Amino acid sequence: MSGATRKDVQRAGYGPARVSCEECRRMKSRCDKQRPCGPCIRRGCADICPNGTLPTRRVFRSIYADKEALQQKIEQLCNRIQSLEDAVRSMYSKVSPDTHPLLSEDLLAIKLTDRLPEGFMGSDASSSSNALPEEPTDGLTEAFGTLTIGEDGRAKFFGRSAGPEILFQGLRGEDTPEGDQSGPSFLEFSPGRSPNIEPTQSSEYDDETLAHLELTLPTEHRASGLCESYLEHSSWFFGPIQRDELINEILNPIYASIASQKKGHLRSYNPQKLTVLFLVLAHGALADLGLPPYNAEAECYYQAGSSMISIRNITDTPTIETVQAFAYMSVYNVLCEKRYGLGNAWPLISVAVKLSQAVNLDSSYWLLDETTTHRRRLLFWELVSQELPMSLSTGRPPSTHWDFANCKVPTPEPDQVVDLVDEYCTWRYTFNRDIWWQAVKLTIAGQTPSYRAILDLDRKLGSITMPNSLRAESEPTELDYYEPTACMRSLFANHIQYYVRMYIHRPFFAKAFLDHSADPIHSPYGVSVMTTYRTALLILKSLTHFLQRAPVLCQRFFFVWLHAFSAAIVVAFIANKSPNPTIARGAFDRLNAAIELFEKGAAQSHRVQISLVGTLFLGVISYSPSS
Repeated sequence: MSGATRKDVQRAGYGPARVSCEECRRMKSRCDKQRPCGPCIRRGCADICPNGTLPTRRVFRSIYADKEALQQKIEQLCNRIQSLEDAVRSMYSKVSPDTHPLLSEDLLAIKLTDRLPEGFMGSDASSSSNALPEEPTDGLTEAFGTLTIGEDGRAKFFGRSAGPEILFQGLRGEDTPEGDQSGPSFLEFSPGRSPNIEPTQSSEYDDETLAHLELTLPTEHRASGLCESYLEHSSWFFGPIQRDELINEILNPIYASIASQKKGHLRSYNPQKLTVLFLVLAHGALADLGLPPYNAEAECYYQAGSSMISIRNITDTPTIETVQAFAYMSVYNVLCEKRYGLGNAWPLISVAVKLSQAVNLDSSYWLLDETTTHRRRLLFWELVSQELPMSLSTGRPPSTHWDFANCKVPTPEPDQVVDLVDEYCTWRYTFNRDIWWQAVKLTIAGQTPSYRAILDLDRKLGSITMPNSLRAESEPTELDYYEPTACMRSLFANHIQYYVRMYIHRPFFAKAFLDHSADPIHSPYGVSVMTTYRTALLILKSLTHFLQRAPVLCQRFFFVWLHAFSAAIVVAFIANKSPNPTIARGAFDRLNAAIELFEKGAAQSHRVQISLVGTLFLGVISYSPSS
């Protein structure tokens, strides 16, 4: 037996043959009596068969054991993909007007698909999609909004999509439809005015009224400066009247007529254009960086313009100037939040839209001149650009339905003498038509949308291509980095995308925490949880960026802080309710940064002051994970 190996000696040992190897006996599995046996080969331990055993260990690993690390990795990869897509889009736009093949809608949706809870567990895309809840849940169906009825019978309703800052509306010293009664009145700035201007049913303005209103106008030099202030600092937000029309057809003719009247000539301007001029001057005074916010001069011009609206019967024969006047009044109510607000602005913009339907703004069928046609289209789309955000913010339905609208989007014409629109306007109007309207329809309609419809709109939103001039990734070395109009246009274009995405996901974000508080990220609505949180962080990051570029203007425009306050609520909710301590700690740090951000803007904006108090309250109720 000198040639036999040690294994042969063990197999030929004395005693009865073993039926099973030691490892199969330990595992209580059937052994095929081969050496090495089949089960040991399959388990990868053929070397120890038949007499060896694997060390005994008690390890129970859940399928979610590495979910945090994998989720962080997925998030890093998604952010990296987004950065690469932005780079490809930016480079390709310089050589071709078309969209790069790698930026198609299906390929852009890959990032979102990877974030689905079922996809995270390794199932294919189809099964993941089929696992999404199709029918609206009871919790979402029962979200009616808020209705308040005062003792005097006055009621106020905000729908289920209304902004969260309404919760803190009681912090305003006054919450009545009349606004702030302590503000300046038209009478205070009207020396020599007759006792009262009573509304009449006449379609004409009497000479005494017009003479008094002309005394309220500033000097021509000051009026020209206010018009420039409006065009530079505010027309990007609402600009139905552009420079050529404002200066050459409104401002100059009115002041020329006033000068000629002093020489004995008759009044030669259209009184309705004086109404529009007063309201434009009010916007210019609000946007005048040399004046304080909500200044008395702006209120003076606003009251003068609004008083002229009440003089003639607007429902008899509405005009383009009447539509413009109501629209400017509405936007003034939005911007002058301290005295008025969204609740007052919404009915005014609705009246403007209804009157625009009466004058048929899309006049391409009536063979009007090209400039008039473009101006009427521009006015219609500016109205839509204001009404849709107001509807979403208040939860109230819009007056415009796409099934009854045939007004074309105004586009730049190469042979136009006057440039009425640019790529910013065209992009914004297209966004309103393709995205805003769908978002309003899904969030305000009586029928609660399916979750699949929300995700489809999210994918469509992700495929929107933004012009390079509007991107937020500009460097300080660029010529227009600190230019106010370019800065605010870029801010507005970026924020409305974040705003829509956060609003459509927010109900499902809340639903995930209410019904799946133990693990909301891996709930059926986990996509909404992560998307809402990421969007909130992007809003706060974007505001920090633009606040460095145009601090004074950012502090004056309400929507910036409206979005930021909504984002702060989301971050505070994550900090307070997230079961993941790592995510909660990061959210708490971001909330502290948001409070510092609101402190910077509180000096200029009344809305920021309200939001700051609310954010401080959220910071108090949010626990500090480090404590």
